[in-house]
Amino acid sequence: SSIGIYLASSSNNALSYNTGTSNSSIGIYLASSSNNTLSYNTGTSNSSAAIRIFKGANNTLIGNNATGFLTGSYGLYIKNDTGTTIKDCVDIRGVAYDVYIDSDASTNIIILNCSYNLSKESVNGAGNILTRKWYYQAYVNDTNGDNISGANITAYNNTGIYNFNLTTNNTGYTQLGEIIDYTNKGGTRSYYSLYNIYAIKSNYTRLNHSWNATLQQNNRDAFIFSFDTIAPALSIIYPANATYNVNVSNLNYTS
Repeated sequence: SSIGIYLASSSNNALSYNTGTSNSSIGIYLASSSNNTLSYNTGTSNSSAAIRIFKGANNTLIGNNATGFLTGSYGLYIKNDTGTTIKDCVDIRGVAYDVYIDSDASTNIIILNCSYNLSKESVNGAGNILTRKWYYQAYVNDTNGDNISGANITAYNNTGIYNFNLTTNNTGYTQLGEIIDYTNKGGTRSYYSLYNIYAIKSNYTRLNHSWNATLQQNNRDAFIFSFDTIAPALSIIYPANATYNVNVSNLNYTS
């Protein structure tokens, strides 16, 4: 059969809840098309790509299913594309590859919250870059069990580079953020974990711990604050450490 769903030289469209199926060709094909949103569609193929994107830019795929069933099939095939985001996938898998980026120039490809077989991910072309991400959210309370609002959550990757900052609301939760697992540039993965994540709130002892985005994926992070009960050390500057039999009206000290 021919291509299931074919969008050619067409931009600014929204396709939702469709099924594109092909026995001998592509399930869903975007060619020379940009700024489209594909949501909750299913693409299947027995011999080619379940979903293929070619010469596009800034397309967004949300909650789609891309399944290749037989030998030589792909889940997701990308060629000569830039700025495409694939997130919240239902299923991405193929017999040859789950995710395949061709050697033609493809940059700023983001895959967020999608599980697939890592051994079936292939990024070809020395300058082609795939960024794999997961969602990140933190919950903060104190030792009394009270939610902490206004706590600052800041993450630095394993090279000490700032990654993101989130703030808790009155439920103790931050908004939903994104954390980079790794980048794959031309077949070489660079992992960002272990992250060093700090939780800071006035009147509480600052907290920090490590976070492995590869292992944790979408798991929620948590911090428990304890009150800062350490008394400050005082150093009397004036008068000097001596006994005087006079009244002192000027006392200067630091803590």
